[in-house]
Amino acid sequence: MRSALPLVLAFAAGLHAPGLLAQPAQPPQSNPLQTIGTRPPEGNDSGLRPLSPEEIPPNLNFYAMDPLYKPGTPLGWSAERIEEELDRGLIALPAEGNRVYVGWRLLREDPEGIAFNVYRATANGEGVRLNPAPLRTTTDFVDTTAPLDRPNTWWVRAVVNGQEQEPSPRVSLAANAPVTGYKAIKLRDGLTSISMVGVGDLNGDGTYDFVVKHPGGGKDPGRLSVSRDTYKYDGYDGRTGAHLWTIDLGWNVDMGIWWTPMVVRDLDGDNKAEVMMRTAPYAATLEEAYPGARQGNALDSPEFLAVYDGETGKLVDQVPWIELGKVQDWGDNTGNRASRHLMAVAYLDGKTPAVLAARGTYGMMKVDAWVLKDRKLEKVWRWTNERAPFLYHGQGQHSIRVADIDGDGMDEVINGSVAIDHDGRTMWSSGLGHGDRFYVTDIDPTRPGYEIAYIIEEAHPQLGLNVRDARNGDLIFGSREPNQDNAIDQVLVGDIDPAYPGMEVWANKGLKQLFYTAKGEPIPGESPSTSDLIWWDADLLREQVQGGFGGPRAPGAPAPSGPPPGRTIGKWKGETLTRNIQGASHQVADIFGDWREELITFTNGELRIYSTTIPASDRRVCLMQDPFYRHYVTTRTMGYPHVPQLSYYLGVAP
Repeated sequence: MRSALPLVLAFAAGLHAPGLLAQPAQPPQSNPLQTIGTRPPEGNDSGLRPLSPEEIPPNLNFYAMDPLYKPGTPLGWSAERIEEELDRGLIALPAEGNRVYVGWRLLREDPEGIAFNVYRATANGEGVRLNPAPLRTTTDFVDTTAPLDRPNTWWVRAVVNGQEQEPSPRVSLAANAPVTGYKAIKLRDGLTSISMVGVGDLNGDGTYDFVVKHPGGGKDPGRLSVSRDTYKYDGYDGRTGAHLWTIDLGWNVDMGIWWTPMVVRDLDGDNKAEVMMRTAPYAATLEEAYPGARQGNALDSPEFLAVYDGETGKLVDQVPWIELGKVQDWGDNTGNRASRHLMAVAYLDGKTPAVLAARGTYGMMKVDAWVLKDRKLEKVWRWTNERAPFLYHGQGQHSIRVADIDGDGMDEVINGSVAIDHDGRTMWSSGLGHGDRFYVTDIDPTRPGYEIAYIIEEAHPQLGLNVRDARNGDLIFGSREPNQDNAIDQVLVGDIDPAYPGMEVWANKGLKQLFYTAKGEPIPGESPSTSDLIWWDADLLREQVQGGFGGPRAPGAPAPSGPPPGRTIGKWKGETLTRNIQGASHQVADIFGDWREELITFTNGELRIYSTTIPASDRRVCLMQDPFYRHYVTTRTMGYPHVPQLSYYLGVAP
């Protein structure tokens, strides 16, 4: 009778979880659990063996309800979709051979057939057009005639129906500028390490600016120790490099990535990004902090979701963070599981950006959705699994994905192995539990909709790596062998090999690799690393960012000592395209220039934004204007880093 009660409550609450209602009696070969993604559908050719009753976690056939859903709650207030208004993102980088690479953005709002002219002025001279005819194929140009012993300035003018438009903002290079491959932003004195880098237009000038969280390092909630410093956030102008403001969280916020999520996005449509984070009452010294902070676990401090003005750094509004309640309700007595926090931004009504605040990963999980209206935060809904059965507990991963997975024009929230509809109602759960990383994108462009690639960190007889239909959670394919606890901690997807249609999917399992095609066919041989991917050269295959701290190590092997070596960008089993990229990787994103991506690192007291100088062969809309892609960049400011993915397939044609 235990399974009957949740089912009755689900009907009473108006359950919105496709495929989770009770099924009529069926023959043994047709398992009702197939509809909730815990078993492959009939006819699946992955070769997975049926699980015995002893291998299925208890209560897996319970059905969830939606205890806090309120029908009719407004999901937003905007009449049209609020998005960033970007300029041309012009960049000029010295390249080998006395050349200067000039790149700029193609924007989604540009008319079909738009072309561009490139201009240069040397010293105080007049501007000279460099291209004999308007450029229509690419949004880049290699200047081979610039007198580099003098200062130079470049700009572009769009050409629409034969008429030149207003000039873009200009970029300049000093005389004898060195060939570095990057744009540098000097950070304020004293910064020796950083933690995360947020990207957004803070001042509304159409150029991306940067929010730098520092210092680096920090403890894990499971390892109690007193924080050695306080987290600070610095805003920097992306055009001038000027330091804009500093926000100090103080000693009541523990130092570690799970305590301090941050997002940088425009929430109110003023074309200026807000900065949102979890905060606490400010304490200037450890002695002024709450007792918990002085003991290494600040669980006794009030907690807030705070919104700051991105241009000034001043507080706009704050509301209570998801309440802690009883520590043990989150799954332990130490505060480890209660101290897992995440954030994201979702268009729940398709127009208004809402900020999501989440607490819990390994047991109880809660998500609050808020919108910023008239400079005040208003709560939209709360999702929680606190009264749900086992299937919905402990399903979190170390990030949240946001995507319109059902095609209704509004964003759904994938909170690890659980999918939540735009209105806060439960959609489905895989029931497989926790993993560190997962990706939502169009892995297989030959099948409709999006796919989700998961790794499951917990012990399981199979499916340590699994790919699912994003709409309903149905299993598409998965690894067949048993997975030991903590054996798999990373998964990555991308088109890196033209021999296989669609994206490749891979994960590391100790020293053994799991490597599959988009259809789930094993790929023989060594698998790639699970480090960053980047679109760098002129083709549609994604390149690998390698180096830094080396590749996989045997269990128990010591980490390498000394500073990390320079990173390289290269093809999978192919040529190395660039070497000696210095500093730890903090972002991969289409920051400026054409559609190829930039790599943001930190070293020697400065942000370095590495950009390609390889001429493009075609043009496409700025990747940051794709909603999936913008989401991935937004959420790389917390938890484990994820490579940004698109809402459409960008790779070699399947």
